[in-house]
Amino acid sequence: MKKILTTMLLAAITIVVQGQQPNPHLTQLEDFLQKKDFRISYEQTNGNGGNTVHTLYISSRPRPRYMEEAMDSIRATFSRLGKKASESYMYEYHQKDIDTIKYSLTFRGEEDTIKSSLQGNPVWVGNAREAANVDYFRQPRAQGRFWEACSIVHSYSIPTGIKNDDLRCFDTVAFKAHIQPVFDKIKNLKGAKVYPTHWQHDRNNFNPKDFPFFWYTIGSNGEKIYPSGFKTGTHYFIPSQYKEEAKALYRQLNSLIHDYVNSHPEQYYDFNYRPSISRDSLVISIDPIFSGCVGRNSDIFQIYCDTDDDGNSHFFILNNEGSGKAPKEWLILKSYINGKKVYIKGKEPKKGKEIETH
Repeated sequence: MKKILTTMLLAAITIVVQGQQPNPHLTQLEDFLQKKDFRISYEQTNGNGGNTVHTLYISSRPRPRYMEEAMDSIRATFSRLGKKASESYMYEYHQKDIDTIKYSLTFRGEEDTIKSSLQGNPVWVGNAREAANVDYFRQPRAQGRFWEACSIVHSYSIPTGIKNDDLRCFDTVAFKAHIQPVFDKIKNLKGAKVYPTHWQHDRNNFNPKDFPFFWYTIGSNGEKIYPSGFKTGTHYFIPSQYKEEAKALYRQLNSLIHDYVNSHPEQYYDFNYRPSISRDSLVISIDPIFSGCVGRNSDIFQIYCDTDDDGNSHFFILNNEGSGKAPKEWLILKSYINGKKVYIKGKEPKKGKEIETH
């Protein structure tokens, strides 16, 4: 897991010229934190003023084992870089058993117009060539225990040399051909299944309770207006006995995605790398690991990956129209059309048993 993320980040760094790579002190800190059992996920997207934006999300485990050592390194790094940053902010509060630490660094490019705001203690910075934020807290819980967590967000922009007018719609056909070897391998696993997928909700013609999260706008007469959405594609099911094979295929898929987007910086995309197949259905929204776009914030193609409670893995390749959302029972549904559900054979919920949305 660590190897593929390191390789991906190094590949991203080597494509830029001297003076445009992320701050080496921050990348060294991130490598150190990864070795200290911190979790790192990675987002890469383009279409932002001729730049590719890279963002790392770094967080401690629920029961951090190396927090004191990690915080010493974080404090030293941010203190050292604060003298060289365009803007810096360091806040610490310690009283009895309560600790709060908020740090931020901003490195301005020549043409950047930095937008920063102080909201309580955190400082939020936008429109900068590079920025990093730390959020740490520790507070007592019952029976002498403590709740402790640390998160870091590090974002940097790399010029692509491509003008906004030259960016174009994502090439779904070429991309599908590029990643097809992964899905061919899935079909060759004994017991693996391939299902059609159809998720559709027309405006005001479905039940919002069928979704883990939904948003709406208010019309002129005060009524709720829900967006419409339409997704069709293919659901690949991998049985739990192929857990290690699924992990390997997931890593290969991420590697192929990364290779494609770096080779086609002129196409709109949003790529979210996570070190392992997650349980998206456990959170309030279900997000794709990859989106190919018509333009900014307008997806036409998406990839979802998830695991279920039985250890089975699920890969989805979907074409998207509108503001498509995945229904709560997405892992066992062939189709959801305005509240009408068709379940995968043998996966129908038992009567009187509601699907948990966690």
